[in-house]
Amino acid sequence: ALPPQFDVRVFDGILEGGDRALRRCLTDFQPDVVAVTCYINGVDEVGRIFAAARTVAPRALRVVGGVHATLNSEDFVKVGPDVLVAGEGTFTFRDLCVAWRDAGPSGLGGIPGTALFNGAGFDFAAPRPWPSPDDVPMARRELVRRHWPQYYYIYHRPCFMLKTAFGCPYTCGFCYCWKITGGAYQYASPERVVDELASMWARDAYIVDDDFLLHPERLERFCELMEQRRVKKGFFCYGRADFISNYPDLITRLSRVGMKAVVVGVESFSRRELTYYHKQSHEEHNARCFDTLRRADVDVYASFILSPDWGLEDFREMQQYIYRHRLYYVILQPLMPLPGTDIWQEWKDQVIIDRDHHSLWDISHLCLPSRLPMEVYYREMIKLYLRTTLDLRRLPGLKLRTLPPLWSPQIPRNVWGAAKILWQLAHAPARYRPGEVARYRAGMARPIAKSEPGAPSC
Repeated sequence: ALPPQFDVRVFDGILEGGDRALRRCLTDFQPDVVAVTCYINGVDEVGRIFAAARTVAPRALRVVGGVHATLNSEDFVKVGPDVLVAGEGTFTFRDLCVAWRDAGPSGLGGIPGTALFNGAGFDFAAPRPWPSPDDVPMARRELVRRHWPQYYYIYHRPCFMLKTAFGCPYTCGFCYCWKITGGAYQYASPERVVDELASMWARDAYIVDDDFLLHPERLERFCELMEQRRVKKGFFCYGRADFISNYPDLITRLSRVGMKAVVVGVESFSRRELTYYHKQSHEEHNARCFDTLRRADVDVYASFILSPDWGLEDFREMQQYIYRHRLYYVILQPLMPLPGTDIWQEWKDQVIIDRDHHSLWDISHLCLPSRLPMEVYYREMIKLYLRTTLDLRRLPGLKLRTLPPLWSPQIPRNVWGAAKILWQLAHAPARYRPGEVARYRAGMARPIAKSEPGAPSC
């Protein structure tokens, strides 16, 4: 949304290197504005970026935004941005940059959707109403074109992200998505979605809406436009098991126009846990969902929440569930109540990770004490991955649309990447601070409370 006279450069810290590359980029570009967005596990990285900016480009305005900044501004007090952008920042950031160019610091006050840093906290201006997704300009993907072959998700390579909605109609207790919009939900028209897909030069798109598979009429129109315009793009998205199982014909049509996979929040094999999670679906929905996707030639990316009260028998039962339903791609995440979500209030007194130990708040680390020693819990997670997604002996018996030929170089490359993740899990206990380890061990000695957290999962 920035006017064309603004020169913009995107720095990708993962692909372009660390602090030295960042400082070189700042030195060469000499920006007037340095803007960063992150989740909770990236707060310290934002601090490092701003520290470099203070040294190399001291006159630049430092701006932070995104989901975590919107709901947890206190985490950025030590980071010290000049301005925080809350909510959907496309037009807020445009107005901020224009005001900084035209009037400098005196022009920053009162811009809707911003908060100025006062040295100890933030002074918030009036909130900015959420725009219609159709009014938001398409992402300027040409700014990262030099990296596009390296953007991927599993075997979707190259892959770009696409967001077609703000918020979510479901009030999931562990999710920010509906919280940042105050419960409002807006989605882009099918015409806009197809226009953006057609404009991408990457082969696949990752539709990152909290749930793309809603509103059958919108999806039917989307399919119609994809067919009429002959847009040849693959995509994958999030979807609920109950919707998928209730609309098999629509899922088949979506498959024909390019839907290769769906991330399904299965969450648990246990009816008791599904009830506790207020899942509003049950194991039969999940089973029919798997069958519907398989018959439509759409891969299942099954996401599970690992409960802190699991014992060895629960991990074994999870493995048998995955085998029984012939699931290959699985995502295993320990239950992590994030600050700002509904379930945070229930669990915060039992959380073992310090609030300022941001790098561990990544939904991969244990943040609650369990029945098992920490090393054993991580070992069981590793075993699950080794016996499911990383067991290549299972591949010949599975029909997977996204899997390349077994001789493809993508397979050893992804296996190597997965091995590095397993190495991180194996060494995860060493990343905890002594006080965090002590709290975990103390928590093992008392039962874990469960008091109906309210819809923590879609």
